[in-house]
Amino acid sequence: MEGNSSAGNYGGAIYAGTTPPGGVDSSVYVTVGNSRFEYNSALKYGGAIYAYADDDTVIVDIDSSTFTHNDAAVHGGAVFAKSNSGYERVDVGEGSEFAHNHAGGAGGAVHSHGLVRVAGLPSDPVTFSDDTAGFGGAILTRLGGAITGAVFERNIGGDGGAVYSYGNLAVADSTFSENRAIGTHGGALSVDGDLSLERSAVVGNYAKFNGGGLIVFGDVARVDNSFIGGNRAGDIAGAIWMDLPSSNVLELNFSTVYDDTVLPGGSGPSGIQTGSIRATMSAVGSSSTSDIWEFSGTVDDTASVSSADDTVFDGEGSGNVAPGTLSFGAFDGDLPGTYGRTPEADSVLAVAAGPSPLGFAPADNPLPSISRDQLDVERIRPFTIGARQYVAPTPPAPAPATPASPPREVTAVAGVQSAVVSWAAPSSSGSFPVTSYQVTSSPGGHGCLVSAPALTCTITGLTAGDSYTFVAKALTGAGWSSSSAPSNAVVPEGQPDAKAILITSSRDRIAPSIVRVDGTTTGLVGEQVTPQVRKPGQTGFTPGWNVRTVDANGRFTWQRKSGKKLYVYFTSGDVRSNRLVIGPA
Repeated sequence: MEGNSSAGNYGGAIYAGTTPPGGVDSSVYVTVGNSRFEYNSALKYGGAIYAYADDDTVIVDIDSSTFTHNDAAVHGGAVFAKSNSGYERVDVGEGSEFAHNHAGGAGGAVHSHGLVRVAGLPSDPVTFSDDTAGFGGAILTRLGGAITGAVFERNIGGDGGAVYSYGNLAVADSTFSENRAIGTHGGALSVDGDLSLERSAVVGNYAKFNGGGLIVFGDVARVDNSFIGGNRAGDIAGAIWMDLPSSNVLELNFSTVYDDTVLPGGSGPSGIQTGSIRATMSAVGSSSTSDIWEFSGTVDDTASVSSADDTVFDGEGSGNVAPGTLSFGAFDGDLPGTYGRTPEADSVLAVAAGPSPLGFAPADNPLPSISRDQLDVERIRPFTIGARQYVAPTPPAPAPATPASPPREVTAVAGVQSAVVSWAAPSSSGSFPVTSYQVTSSPGGHGCLVSAPALTCTITGLTAGDSYTFVAKALTGAGWSSSSAPSNAVVPEGQPDAKAILITSSRDRIAPSIVRVDGTTTGLVGEQVTPQVRKPGQTGFTPGWNVRTVDANGRFTWQRKSGKKLYVYFTSGDVRSNRLVIGPA
């Protein structure tokens, strides 16, 4: 938790920057998770976090963290990111909250000279509330970005009440409500580029001059399955403002624009101003008789309906109704639910079902090429128009996991009261990779467990003179495989009088550069054994420094870190083990 800090000009809580002498620079990465920053301040940039690189990459990654009451006198009330190289990015992940942050210049919560990416979840959205700035009450981004799964409430900016973007912006699954642009334009969003708005609500926002909901200076604004309603502007376009050249296009797809207004004395249309309109299964309406939109181009509409008194929807399946008669019954004055969708799964904002007092009553689906609505519901009659609540499809149930087939070709070689068992990997690992193997003796149930990719292990504690067979099983994320066919039968030997050393080797599964040697001895309990090691290119063996002592069971273990091929054996006095060749990692 960072709080009540003041750090001069930059970064009230965290300063991460490079301004090195001699022109040598490096990237700056700031990662914040499950943290809280409150009441921090800076005299210039980054009330809580300042990230800067003179000529390299800057990335700030924020997840599940809270920023409240942070302040910057210039830009970035909570977070500021900049690089002279031109690549900066601020990523904000699920569960993060920004509230009551302030910047005297731009970006009340976040200011990025590059991109901004906000990514929340339906169960854990990112929230921006009551943040304030001169430009971009909550966010200012100089290169645009993407916002998904966010809620913006009561933010205030001079231009761009919630977000000001100098580049193209993509917004999805988000809600903008009661944000205000008290200086100029864009009550919720001010975008100096193209805009994509999907499955979102822009409701009850205000701009002093133009674009009570949105102002878009780019060529294209695309609105899909969204609600834009109850927004106000002081002069032009309570809902959406775009410039009037016919090359500027507003696309409305399965969307509804309703009851947006301009204040008394306003000079423009109450709802929409744009160059051209393309509408598909959308509805625009007003309880008043004022204009919904003004445009210089043409209306290209399909299966849409309007109550504007000077706008004719006459495309295939489209129609016009009298002002005030278009039904917005799904809205009862309450703000739509989380992510800007109506509370009920089957809410409909505008319905034309003939015969209808709306004057738009197609006998059948007027556009066979559009047979399903945005909820993927087959629509023949009645014909549903406008935005509806988006319900994410239920993901398919995962396929049942399949265990591996059993190990193959299990063979055993008898040792002194032991056996070395080897096998081949299963012909199929099933749904997951093999992680371990288990070998069990019959009779007795003696066993060993090794990690893949090892394909051999030694079973000890066997009775000399008895006959044994062995089966192997493979473990994956789907559980144990069935047992293999039994191995050949072996009869372990008794303990000889002579001293002896027998070694086997393996590489660690997680850290393959670790070599492990396991030794079994006869007549050497308590004595020391010395490794003799040779690497490729060497002409002889060199005694290793890691001398081991044989334990009470006649065993020892030796490890060494080496990813290269090794030759190794052990000695104790004049007793010498077998020699192993250990392949590279």
